[in-house]
Amino acid sequence: MSNDVEREFSLDEAERRIDRFVHAEGLSWRLRMHGERHGVCLARLTRGQDVIHRGAGKGKLRSALVGGKYEAVEHWLTERWGGRHACVVPVDKAAEQATTDHLPMALLREQPGARIACRTYTRLGDGATTLQPLSLALPGYERQRLAGDTFDYRHLRRYASNSGTAMGGNVAEATLHALNECIERDALSLFLLTHFYYRSGSPLRRVDLSQVPDDLGVLIDDIRGIIGAELVLLNISTGFGVTTCLAFAHATYDGPHVYGAGASLSPIHAAFRALSELLQVHLAVSNGWCGDDLALAQASLRGFPALYRALMFSVNALQGSSMESERLDGDVRRPLDHQIETIVEALAGRGFHAAACVLGETDEGLALVNVTVPGFERFFVVGSGNVVLPGGRGKLAAQTA
Repeated sequence: MSNDVEREFSLDEAERRIDRFVHAEGLSWRLRMHGERHGVCLARLTRGQDVIHRGAGKGKLRSALVGGKYEAVEHWLTERWGGRHACVVPVDKAAEQATTDHLPMALLREQPGARIACRTYTRLGDGATTLQPLSLALPGYERQRLAGDTFDYRHLRRYASNSGTAMGGNVAEATLHALNECIERDALSLFLLTHFYYRSGSPLRRVDLSQVPDDLGVLIDDIRGIIGAELVLLNISTGFGVTTCLAFAHATYDGPHVYGAGASLSPIHAAFRALSELLQVHLAVSNGWCGDDLALAQASLRGFPALYRALMFSVNALQGSSMESERLDGDVRRPLDHQIETIVEALAGRGFHAAACVLGETDEGLALVNVTVPGFERFFVVGSGNVVLPGGRGKLAAQTA
């Protein structure tokens, strides 16, 4: 088992496996590293002079390199394999399987008689099969829809995201990564709703950065030096035994404020992921890697004040909230299957049933997996400039804040 709490293989073996697959496909790499001890790797997957797809890895440089390669392949294979395990069914059948009448699934009931493409998932707890609109996990699907799909996606496509899709050294790695990402995005959605959309001013749980392990302290010092501003790490966990962290800096940006998030059964690993993502997004914004995306997102939401606040993430708006200081303790090192089982059982105990679809495996055993947790909040897509409304979970959070 790897030293990484969520990897089955060492970084060297993980890289050998992804490289063997890429070279067997007649592809190669163009890599750019940014940073010294910690930073970002921009990985371009190429065929000759043509760039097939891109990925970005973050964290310690060796980990960033391998992570960037895996993300580039993930994006490429999602395009190639995204239509697998899909079928076109009457929209009423898909709506019957919805666990909630709230958004976005409520949109299915607006088009009785239509037919819609769905992906078939297997619940991780009991093995039952379930359907979910393919478009929710495959942004842009409606431009190349399956034959017989008559659904009008003008509203549903706003809630689409490839979050919850992950590439791993095997099925367990990919499933755990995707599952934690679902929990992370749900917690982030609830945070954005609570503090920017509804502006409830509920207490914030700030992590004491002076009381962290040495290797996390090194990452913090590196990020402070690169950004040149005070760092804030919040615990925004919503339960399930999984820690979700949110990191940002008291820096100034021309557009939306930069932040990073991470989730894991290991609180320390969750902090690493959040801080590493903060560094990645900061470098992306500072170096212009985002192109016009942020400007377009701002333009899209400027006429919707509550959504615009959530997009801009003004840290000044958080200063009115009371602050509780806490420490992050514990470094969970368990077999990956055990971690998955622990999380799935915790979700089921709260009425949520995670389901997975293994989109494909390579001869090397690399796997691409998409995980969904029906009923989770999808408001985080506001960060892409999408005009969306809170779902049932988000509305309930506002009532109890």
